[in-house]
Amino acid sequence: MNRKNSELFTQAMPALFVLLWATGFIGAKFGLPYAPPLKFLSLRFVIVIALMTFVALAMRAPWPRGLQIVHVAVAGILLQAGYLGGVFVGIDMGMSAGLSSLIVSLQPILTAFAGPLFGEAVSRRQWAGFVLGFGGVFMVVVNKIDLGTVSGESLAVTLVALATITAGTVYQKRYCGRQDLRTQSVVQFIAALAVLAPLSLAFETRESAPFQFTYPLRGNPGVEREVLLEATATESRAAGAAPPATARASV
Repeated sequence: MNRKNSELFTQAMPALFVLLWATGFIGAKFGLPYAPPLKFLSLRFVIVIALMTFVALAMRAPWPRGLQIVHVAVAGILLQAGYLGGVFVGIDMGMSAGLSSLIVSLQPILTAFAGPLFGEAVSRRQWAGFVLGFGGVFMVVVNKIDLGTVSGESLAVTLVALATITAGTVYQKRYCGRQDLRTQSVVQFIAALAVLAPLSLAFETRESAPFQFTYPLRGNPGVEREVLLEATATESRAAGAAPPATARASV
C-alpha cells in the first residue's frame, strides 16, 4: 500500500468504524430472537478469530509477546466480553436497541472525564464534539426508545457494558497502543471467547426455536396463511425462559 492509499484508508476509518458500530445493534436486534446472547456472541467470536487469524498470518503482522499478551487479553475481556455481552444480554432482557445504543454512546464523554487521571487533557473543541455526537445519536434513536420494556436487570447489565467499554478504552490506549490491530484483535477475541463460552454453557439451556413465515394459499394468490412452526433444530435460551410456542396456523 503506497503512501497516498494509506492516507485515504486512514481517513476512511472513522466512517467505517461508525458503520460497523451502528450495525452491531441491528444485528443484535434481529439475531437474538433466534439465539441466546452469549451463544450468539461466542459464535461471532469464533468467526472473527478465524478470519482475523488468516489476515494476520497472510500479512505477516507482528504478534504481541510476553506481558503484552496479558494486557491485550485484559482489554479484550473488557471491550468484547464485558461491553458486547452486557449490550446483548440487556437487549435480550427486553431493552430496546435504540435505548441501549443511547446509553453506551455516553462512553466517549466518560472516557474524557477519565482523561486527566492519565495525564490527558480534553480541549473545548473535543468536548463540543462529544456533546454533538451524543445529541446526534439521541436524534436518530429517540423514536425507537421504548421505556416500557426496561427492567432493572436490563438497565444494570447495559450500565455494566458502558462501564467496561469505558475502562477497556482507557486500558487499551494506555497499555496496548503500540500493538498491531490485526493480531491484537485475534488475542482480544480469544480472551473474550474464553470468558463468554463457559458462561453460555453454564447459564443458557436448550429449547426449540419458533420460526414464522407466510405463503399464499393454493388457488387464492391474494390470501396468505401465517404459520408458526417449531424448529427441528434446538437453540440455547437463558435459564428460566418461557416455554416455546406450540405450532399453529391462521388465515
